[in-house]
Amino acid sequence: MGNYHALTRLRADRAPLSGLQRGLWFLDQLTPGSAAYNIPWVLDLDGPVELTALQQALDVILARHEALRTTFAVEQDEPCQLLHTELPVPIALTDLRALPTAQQAAAADAAVAQDAGEPFSLTEGPLLRVRLIRHGTDGQQERSTIVAVFHHIVWDEWSMGLFERELTECYDAALTGRTPKLPELPVQYPDYSAWERGTPREGDLAYWRRQLRGAPAVTTLPGDRVRPAHASAHGDTYHYELAPGTAARVRELARSLGATPFTVLLAAFATLVHRYTREQDLVIGTPVSTRSRPELDHLIGYFVNVLPLRLRTEPSTTFRDLVEQARDTSFDAYGHQDTPLDSIVNEVGGERSGNHPPLVQLLFGAHTQDPAELRLGGAGGRSRVQPNGTTKLDLTWSTYDDGELHGEVEFSTDLFDLATIARMACAWRELLTQALDSPDTPLGVLGLLPAAEWPALLPRPAEPAADEYGEAFSLHRGFERQVDRDPTAPALTDGRHALSYAELEVRANRLAHHLREAGVRRGDRVGLYLDRTVEAVVAILAVLKTGAAYVPVDLTAPSERVAFAFADAQVRVVVTDQPQGAAEGPWRTVHLHREAAAIAHRSAHRPEAPTTAEDVAYVIFTSGSTGRPKGVQIAHRSVNELMAATTRQLGIGPGDVATMFHSYAFDVSVWELWSALLHGGKLVVVPYLTCRSPEEFAALLARERVTLLSQTPSAFRQLTTELDERPRPLPDLRRVLLAGEALDPPAVRRWFELAQLPPAVLCNLYGTTETTVHATAHEVGADSAGEFDRSRVGSVLPHLTQVVLDDRLRPVPLGVPGELFIGGEALAHGYLNRPGLTAQRFLADPFSPVPGARMYRTGDLVRQLPGGGLEYLGRRDGQVKVRGYRIELGEIESALAAHPSVATCAVTVHEPAPGDRRLAAYLTAAPQAPAQPAELQRHLRTTLPDYMVPASFTVLAALPLTTNGKIDRAALPEPSADLVIHAEGERVPPSSELEALVAKVWSQVLDVSELGVHDNFFHLGGDSLRAVRVSSALRAAGWSVRLQDFFGEPTVAALARVATPDLGSTEEPSLKGPFTLITAADRALLPATVVDAYPTATMQLAMAYHMELSGSTDSYHNVNSYLVTGEFDPVLFERAVADAMERHPVLRTSIDLMSFSEPLQLVHRTLAPPVHVTDLRQLPEPARQAAVRADFERLRTTGFPLASAPLFAIRVHLLDDQAVQLTIAEHHAILDGWSFTSLLSELLRRHAELIADPDRPPLAAPKSGFGEFVATERAAAADQDALSFWRGRLAGVDGALRPRGDLAPAAGESGVRSTERLVPGIGALLRLAAANGGGTPKSAAFAAHLVALGRITGSARATTGLSVNGRLAREGGTEALGLFLNTVPVSAAVDGDPGALARWLHEQETAMLPYRRVPFATLARLMAGTALDSNFGFLRFHALGRLAEGATRIVSDSLRFEPTMRHEPTNFALSAAVVLDPTSDDGLLMVDHDRARLPERAAAEYAAVYLAVLDAMSARG
Repeated sequence: MGNYHALTRLRADRAPLSGLQRGLWFLDQLTPGSAAYNIPWVLDLDGPVELTALQQALDVILARHEALRTTFAVEQDEPCQLLHTELPVPIALTDLRALPTAQQAAAADAAVAQDAGEPFSLTEGPLLRVRLIRHGTDGQQERSTIVAVFHHIVWDEWSMGLFERELTECYDAALTGRTPKLPELPVQYPDYSAWERGTPREGDLAYWRRQLRGAPAVTTLPGDRVRPAHASAHGDTYHYELAPGTAARVRELARSLGATPFTVLLAAFATLVHRYTREQDLVIGTPVSTRSRPELDHLIGYFVNVLPLRLRTEPSTTFRDLVEQARDTSFDAYGHQDTPLDSIVNEVGGERSGNHPPLVQLLFGAHTQDPAELRLGGAGGRSRVQPNGTTKLDLTWSTYDDGELHGEVEFSTDLFDLATIARMACAWRELLTQALDSPDTPLGVLGLLPAAEWPALLPRPAEPAADEYGEAFSLHRGFERQVDRDPTAPALTDGRHALSYAELEVRANRLAHHLREAGVRRGDRVGLYLDRTVEAVVAILAVLKTGAAYVPVDLTAPSERVAFAFADAQVRVVVTDQPQGAAEGPWRTVHLHREAAAIAHRSAHRPEAPTTAEDVAYVIFTSGSTGRPKGVQIAHRSVNELMAATTRQLGIGPGDVATMFHSYAFDVSVWELWSALLHGGKLVVVPYLTCRSPEEFAALLARERVTLLSQTPSAFRQLTTELDERPRPLPDLRRVLLAGEALDPPAVRRWFELAQLPPAVLCNLYGTTETTVHATAHEVGADSAGEFDRSRVGSVLPHLTQVVLDDRLRPVPLGVPGELFIGGEALAHGYLNRPGLTAQRFLADPFSPVPGARMYRTGDLVRQLPGGGLEYLGRRDGQVKVRGYRIELGEIESALAAHPSVATCAVTVHEPAPGDRRLAAYLTAAPQAPAQPAELQRHLRTTLPDYMVPASFTVLAALPLTTNGKIDRAALPEPSADLVIHAEGERVPPSSELEALVAKVWSQVLDVSELGVHDNFFHLGGDSLRAVRVSSALRAAGWSVRLQDFFGEPTVAALARVATPDLGSTEEPSLKGPFTLITAADRALLPATVVDAYPTATMQLAMAYHMELSGSTDSYHNVNSYLVTGEFDPVLFERAVADAMERHPVLRTSIDLMSFSEPLQLVHRTLAPPVHVTDLRQLPEPARQAAVRADFERLRTTGFPLASAPLFAIRVHLLDDQAVQLTIAEHHAILDGWSFTSLLSELLRRHAELIADPDRPPLAAPKSGFGEFVATERAAAADQDALSFWRGRLAGVDGALRPRGDLAPAAGESGVRSTERLVPGIGALLRLAAANGGGTPKSAAFAAHLVALGRITGSARATTGLSVNGRLAREGGTEALGLFLNTVPVSAAVDGDPGALARWLHEQETAMLPYRRVPFATLARLMAGTALDSNFGFLRFHALGRLAEGATRIVSDSLRFEPTMRHEPTNFALSAAVVLDPTSDDGLLMVDHDRARLPERAAAEYAAVYLAVLDAMSARG
């Protein structure tokens, strides 16, 4: 229960997080900006409250409790608490007294909701906010409401009681001027955190390992919606009441069992979960206080843990037994209650998933409440915790005892509707009442509904068919009626033979007479062993005309099954068209071909064989769970009932053409056959081989103009794939009936996405052989396809009844899984020769008013949906268990089928060794979309937890099907080793630079070696905090990984796939080789020394155009000169430059504007390094500086002709033995700022490497180059979505810079002026500004720029350019050199809050990321004018940071890596940039301006305003 080593006062300014806080801190990192852990405390008072006294009382409480003066930070990769001497919390005042009384309540509620829903910043604090609301008057007594919202990380339920007591005492003391009387606090929460950190946990963790070994990973309740891939915190709260006296009854039962009221109520909740889920192994969380020391009794803070209690709930367990189990389990768990849940999850290896919390999804808590009201002065009232529209888990079920019991349910609206929760509360109330009445009742007997509510769930009466024949009806009589109506109408075809109704009648009559001659009489059974031709239909009719029943067996059935079926049915005759005959047995065999002549001579008249509707028409054998097939006997009446019901619903008539696609031994064929022949339609018998060829079958549908099509979902998917690959119109197809298997939503979606969609309505049908084919129906049209989000099977057909019952045959509430029972006159007579089994499955119907009525127990689980209809959940025994997880294979199949590369699929459990159960997926690939197992695994992880992702994916040409068209799972092969994802334990080394980086970071964080790319982070000892460290390390390396992505992708390979560069990623083309982007004619003109060529980028072309226009070569000519100290070897430095030129094509590039069909940049094979070394070591200091300045000026004024490569030059001046001046000139057309600093860093690092080891080989060339960027930019310029995006943002935008009248330039002012201002700590200022405003450091810096622009122009709106990096987001993209720069215009209102502007700018930049490469030349044409006179850049050159500890260093009086001389001309009237030091928080504000357009005083005012705005933004809050 506790640890009693010393807990002492430390008085430190920082402390580690407690184990409980670490879990909440991580959740805040995972879902920043969430209000899920806000706790809104509300006190409604019947009188006025004095604000000054209330503030004084709050200040005393803040001074007493360090937890309320705490913020959180990360130091040395670990989160910690920062303790503030003062952290004021001013009370906000909302005075509603001036409003009409009718409006005050709504206004007060809105104020409470606003405070409750606003997130906290753990880094900034304070972590509580308080508001006083005044309302009333207008002749009424003034009333007050106090709202105090706390973040859970500093607060718990016990703290609420402490706060209330201290608030009332301190408020009274403030009113009376006395000192409040409060208990002494010997320690503070940070002292507890430090103490708790040193508490050993090995014994506790061992207990939890034992307790939770093999426990289910997910325990939840059935919801109204499919669980989303990423859970949100959206929630709602439902309040319920229990009957008066319930609390006393609960206490009495608890006393009699030596338990507590909590364990009684917990047992009742566990029973509810068991009954709603049918699960018998549950994990339910419960909150528990960890205040195990007396020193903590009066301390506000977060002392609440969640204990995962594991309970077994078998239906035979009595409620008394479950209470005792809950008592013992809870008591044992309390002995280890201080172990944080997050530590338990890490210890037991709980799977992490983005779509549900780990281990605990359901929480149950029982709380006591003091019914006494609180008094503040003369005002009194009761407090409450206000729901804020969020939830932490799937569902939190709470009870409150204030003498009577009431409660609330906080639930996820991602999953549940309010009405569903209300029904659950009613069911729980009923369960608890019955359990208290009779605690020795088994759980399975306790009811969810009082008997008085049963009638609403009972079936409506069946609507039997009416037929002119009445009791004399038979199927062949119905057929004969159509013969008499239209004898010449086409009745039947199999592609080779066609028969009219009259011809079919004659053929059937002759065979019937032949069978009678063979001894067949009414009530006999006749076996059929026939191919799929017209002869099968003739034989069925002939058998029925004798008064006998047909027993069909498919030709593909094993001989043993054939013999068993005929023997079990005791057939008198077997009819076959097979040369070898049928199975041998005590029956007469009629060979149709051998006896054709004799049959042809039989009478053509209808035989006289009286039958009734109750006579058996057919016996179909279905598989049995024992392995012995069972024959189902179906009467003529049953088929007539089916056809009458579906005819009314589907509108079947003489013009219909139906296929007999299925084997006549599969019951769906019954509907196919009679849908045509009882209504004057035409039946098309589909040959077996055609059924197995989707291409041939689709052609048949078109050729025969089929209107009614029956398919199993497996066959339907294959047909859909065929129609997708080879579209063909099927204008006559009006109905597709899907039955035999569960229909998955992706199959429906793919059908309605067909390019040539047939006009058919889909009808998803559920049924069993025993209920005569179809029992329920759900129609899906093109307008409702999106609503088919689960296996909806609709409502029962009119001739039947349905009821969903529990194991005790009692109706279950809406939404609760239960077994489906079907009633009505269409039920089978029973199982042939199986009276015991018939009695088990065909029960007396207690809900029917018809004497002798029966209902069939389907064995299928369904839920009644609140909106009507049923959802099919699977067989009662359809679940599998793998690695302790309960799994529905259909759910995996549905998710897998949603991938576009999957045509059909099946998932099974493969067990290569005893106990080693693995999920195995089998699939066929969609056309033109080969299925890649790794991609499929990644796809599944977006919607399924890790334990539901198959270990292998085997691609087959076709999935094996049974004769009934269902997937034959027994015929699936062993998983293919060639197509199996590597299993954990097999080390697969990284195969890319990014995988190597991720593996390296993991190794450092987890302190493990030899990582494989398929190793699981959590299985290697990772936990939530280490995940944050991994994310931080990757971000520092230039890669972004969301924590949500991390927990969905916990392997090296998967994490590397979802990692993106900081600028995001888009679809970017790759070049297959050199010269890809130029024409053959241009390539023929190229000299042999050119090894690649591609068009110029738009920015390069704009630079060239401007140079021609201005008549100068130095418009885009940059020169930077650096003082470098350390060992320097000129020869090795020149070699470093040569290596860089070999590695980067842009350093060997020239630009030809005139010689080809378009301007091209030419990459030359080899060029001499343009390095010139001058030794100045013998000159005095002034002469050295003069020489360096003179060379700098020569480079500045000389420029580079674009047609002559290379377009850069380097001057090295040796100053002394430890210092050189390094000057680099380059044309801006080949290098942007990032590329230039990367080149500088690369040259100095390579030089240092060569000094250490002259034989060290150079780095390989980057895998991405500038040519690929050119291709990407061209695609972006033609992207209509991108142009539409920018057109909407730039319409009417004017980018001209017009200074205020008092800042207009004076005559004679000209020239570009550059100023640099060192701003110490600007990085920290930007982070503070971002935290205050909700943006990012970059957006905060950009907002200050726009506000300053607005100030110097006197305008409420500012338009400027933003420099954006178009660098490709792919491997090697950050290493490539080139001009990846673009300028995009941004226009914004600047007269409001700069923090809000920063937040808006961040949203705008995020939105523009996919479109950032549209060239400015294109964007300018979308503006009101093409001028853009100002620009802003935000720069942090990470590459230079790698030089910080090198032997050769850059020396600067400004930032650590700034040049001593710089020339970077600008063509903007104002160009501003913030440049951050990569190794510190210091930075420069750089302002370049054209004095002819913006005078000196305007630039100075801009800089002053910029820094003032930034200071104000960082100081807000």
